[in-house]
Amino acid sequence: AIIAKAKADFDKGDYRWVAEALKHVVFAEPDNKNAKELLADAYEQMGYQAESGPWRGVYLQGAFELRNGVPAAGGLNAASPD
Repeated sequence: AIIAKAKADFDKGDYRWVAEALKHVVFAEPDNKNAKELLADAYEQMGYQAESGPWRGVYLQGAFELRNGVPAAGGLNAASPD
């Protein structure tokens, strides 16, 4: 029922509410593909609308991770353990 309501809200352009509702579904049911895809779509739309570059990156990276998983590569190589 939550996913159906979120889809209707997504179609209205209420992306923040969709993200708020669906993040709870995804945390409760991490394997729910429909919820993850719709949440990724909402994050993507929020990223496209973001005026701030850092927020745009956060939303688009969240959408990427929901669709593809957390990237295994990356990180920083520091010159020392500190």
